[in-house]
Amino acid sequence: MSPYIKNSTYGGYADIRFSKTFGTNVGVRRYVNPMNGKWTTEPIVNPYIKIGDSKLELPLGGLLKTLVEGHCDNPMQYRPHPLSQPHHKR
Repeated sequence: MSPYIKNSTYGGYADIRFSKTFGTNVGVRRYVNPMNGKWTTEPIVNPYIKIGDSKLELPLGGLLKTLVEGHCDNPMQYRPHPLSQPHHKR
């Protein structure tokens, strides 16, 4: 469907429940990084705790990706550094 529908992200996840109050969402998503214009793949790992009708969710996918792959998608890592001014001899 990619040529017909313009979309900058896709992916999927599964909701794994260990009990009525605890579970995790596990999957993968792929999106266009606006800083470098390249497609980036990121895991979805979101453990959660349900308290009443609300859900407290902790997204760990970005942290896991950084621990495994490093900062290869960080555009600030490769930014150009300004050159120092030339020193004139007198």
